[in-house]
Amino acid sequence: MELRLEAPIYAEDGPVGYVGRLIYDPERGKVVALVGVAGRLVPRDVVIPIDRVRRAHHDRVEVVGTVEEIAALPPFSMEQYTAPPEEWIPPPDTVASQFLFPASPYVIEALILPSTQPDLPPDKNLPPGDVDLAPDMPVFAIDGRVGAVQEVITREEGRVLAIVVWDDLPPGRRVRVPLNRVAVVEAAGVFLDMSRAAFEQLADVEDERAKLGKDEPPEDEGQPRT
Repeated sequence: MELRLEAPIYAEDGPVGYVGRLIYDPERGKVVALVGVAGRLVPRDVVIPIDRVRRAHHDRVEVVGTVEEIAALPPFSMEQYTAPPEEWIPPPDTVASQFLFPASPYVIEALILPSTQPDLPPDKNLPPGDVDLAPDMPVFAIDGRVGAVQEVITREEGRVLAIVVWDDLPPGRRVRVPLNRVAVVEAAGVFLDMSRAAFEQLADVEDERAKLGKDEPPEDEGQPRT
C-alpha cells in the first residue's frame, strides 16, 4: 500500500479531499489512520481509519464508503496528536514530518475495531482532559454518527457510569453505552470505540428494564445527570 501525502482521496461516489498526514501508532509499529483534508464535498478534515483504505497508489487513495459516510467520520483535531520524537526513525522512503503520533491511547482505541470488553468498574472516570458530557451532544461511531446523548448515568458522587444514546436510525431506540466504549469526548461530540454495526447490537434500554421488571435503572447504575 503506497500512501503519499497530498494524494487525492476518493470515496465510492466521488472525491473527498487529499491525504494530509499519516497517523502512526508506535506501539503497533504501523500506520493506523490518515488525515483526510477537506475537499469540495467534505466540509472538514476527518480521520480515516486504515481499515477503510481499499487501495492506495502513488496518484490516488480509494476508501470504503460514500462521500457522506466519510464526511461523518470523527473530525481531525491537532490537539489529539503530537509530532514524532526527534530520535524516531520513520519507515523506509518516508520522512518523519509525514507522520503524527497519538497524544493518548484513547485516540488509537477509537480507530481499532473493538473486541468484546466488560463494563468498567462503576467508579471509573472519563479520560483526563475530556470535556463534560451533556444531553443532546452528537455521538459518533468510528464509521459515522449514530445518535445523540439523551442521558448521562452517574453515581451520586457524580462519577459517570454510562450514557444513554437516542439512536438516529428508525424506529429510534434508547441505547445504553458503558463508559469503557467512550473513547473521546470533545466539543464536537462523543466518539465511541465501536463501529455503527456494533452499536446497533447494544441492547435497548427499555428492553433491559422490562427484563428487570421495573421502570427505573438498577441502583448500581446511579441516576441520570442533568
